[in-house]
Amino acid sequence: MTLMHQLAFCQGTYPKKEIRGKDTVVVILKSQSDKINEDYTYLDQCEELLATKDSTIESYQKLNTENEAILKERQTRLDNNDKIEKDKDGIIKKKDSEISKKDNQIFFQKLQKKFFMVATAVSVVINGLFYVKTLTP
Repeated sequence: MTLMHQLAFCQGTYPKKEIRGKDTVVVILKSQSDKINEDYTYLDQCEELLATKDSTIESYQKLNTENEAILKERQTRLDNNDKIEKDKDGIIKKKDSEISKKDNQIFFQKLQKKFFMVATAVSVVINGLFYVKTLTP
């Protein structure tokens, strides 16, 4: 029955179904047989091409999976680099703040020493004036 459907394109009285004894035979023309053979050859070529394309698709899928893994790894590295940059910026700000505090402490220590020296000098001068005043009648 399937062969009859495949040969529906034939014209005339062929294909013929003949019964010979207990066997059923389908009779076709040589041109019809050639057409069927061409179709099967074409089908075989299509199956080979399909197998090749399936293999190619599988290769591309493997490459795509590898590329996705590489991209994920690179994104992880970029994220880590961003985190390192933020941490570095935080450390730099903290160190700058510490340096600024130290600079302020040094400035005030120097200012304190100058004030002490000026105060000591003024005190010595005042004491000297009092001492001179006590010596003079």
